[in-house]
Amino acid sequence: MIQLRKAQYSDAGAIAHLHAAGWRDTYGNVMSSDFLGNHAQNERFSHWQSLLNQSNRDVAVFVAENEENIEGFICVMLKKDAQWGAYIDSLHVSSALRGQGAGKKLLHHAAEWVCSEDAKSPLYLWVFGV
Repeated sequence: MIQLRKAQYSDAGAIAHLHAAGWRDTYGNVMSSDFLGNHAQNERFSHWQSLLNQSNRDVAVFVAENEENIEGFICVMLKKDAQWGAYIDSLHVSSALRGQGAGKKLLHHAAEWVCSEDAKSPLYLWVFGV
């Protein structure tokens, strides 16, 4: 059963792993294979450590756990754009859970958080089509 919770600093490694794996699965024909194979994991780990170490009320990261394993995450930023509102910076779900509603649950949870912080804020996500 999928459980959602706010991400902690100690989750940076699992989030980085999912993020890099998602990039490899999706952007292998767009991003450098050298970067994806040799650098993405460490770069994402540094990124997520830094972000999760900050105390910023306008940024929230939530994880989806399945039997205590992190299988998905979402990062949302309030007030990112004056017109578009809150921004979904990242949304990744493990290949094992794709198509089982984990992404939908994460999106719903992020939208509820945005509404609780700023009920009038729109919410947007940019998608890169490949």
